[in-house]
Amino acid sequence: MQEVTVKLSSQASPYQAGAVYFLSFRGRGIPAEWHPFSVASASQAAPPEVKLVIDRVGDFTKRIGQVPPGCPVILQGPFGRFEQEIEATAPKTPLVLIAMGVWIAPLRSLVQRYVGKRPITLLWSVHVPTERYFEGEFKDLAKREATFAYHSQVGRLTKERLATLLTESERVRAKVIVVGSAQGVLAIEGALLGLGFKKRQFIDERLTI
Repeated sequence: MQEVTVKLSSQASPYQAGAVYFLSFRGRGIPAEWHPFSVASASQAAPPEVKLVIDRVGDFTKRIGQVPPGCPVILQGPFGRFEQEIEATAPKTPLVLIAMGVWIAPLRSLVQRYVGKRPITLLWSVHVPTERYFEGEFKDLAKREATFAYHSQVGRLTKERLATLLTESERVRAKVIVVGSAQGVLAIEGALLGLGFKKRQFIDERLTI
C-alpha cells in the first residue's frame, strides 16, 4: 500500500471528499497511461495538495514506489458526487460507511470531512490483518469522538454480523455508502435490505472506466 501526495497548481479545481482522479505520471521510465485513484484526504476550498491511497497489486501500481519525489503528474478530475449527495440530506443525518479492502480510501476522506459534524459508523472488512493500515488512526478517532464508531474485521461482513453492528436508528435514518468490488457492494446492499434498510438510503455511485 502506498500513499501518494500530489501538490496541486493554483488553478486546480476544489475536490470533494470521496472523489476520484485519473493520474498520468510523466517521469522517465514510468508508463504515462491514465489510472484512476481515490482521494484519501478531506476536501478543501483551495487545496494545496491531494492525498491518494494506491494498492500495489497490478503491473503499474507495483511500480508506484519507484516514482521519485517531484515527478510531474497530470490529473483529470475530480470526479464523484459522494459529498454532494451527503450535503443534500438533513444536517444531522447519520452516515454508515462500509469499505472492502483498499476501497477504504474514499471513506477515509469522508470521515475526515464529517467527523464531529454527523454521527458516523465506519465498517471495514479486509482479507488479511496487514491490510488494516489505518487501524490506529480510526481507533484513536473513535476514542476522541463520541459520534464516531469504528469496526474492522478479517473476512466479509455477513447479514448476521451487520445486524450486531448497526443500530435501529441507523436502519431508519442513515445514509449508506458501500465501496468495493461490484459483487461485494451488491452483497452488502442485499444484506442491508434484509435488515430493513431502504434503497433510497444508499448513495450508490459507480465509476465506469
